[in-house]
Amino acid sequence: MSETIILLKGYLDQMEPLIITAAITGGKYVSKAEISYVPCSVDEIVEEALRCVEAGLTGIRGFNIDGG
Repeated sequence: MSETIILLKGYLDQMEPLIITAAITGGKYVSKAEISYVPCSVDEIVEEALRCVEAGLTGIRGFNIDGG
């Protein structure tokens, strides 16, 4: 786990409960040609979702968007 996430978790542990959402694939379809760091493949999306879980995410909602 990165140092930034550890510091963030320490800060969040002192806060009242809250809900944070993460649009890990963006709000609309984007391709790697447009934005190179947006996860597009199943493996990339799972990897990014697991990073979010490590940071405290408690729920994941996914959509299947066909950009073809």
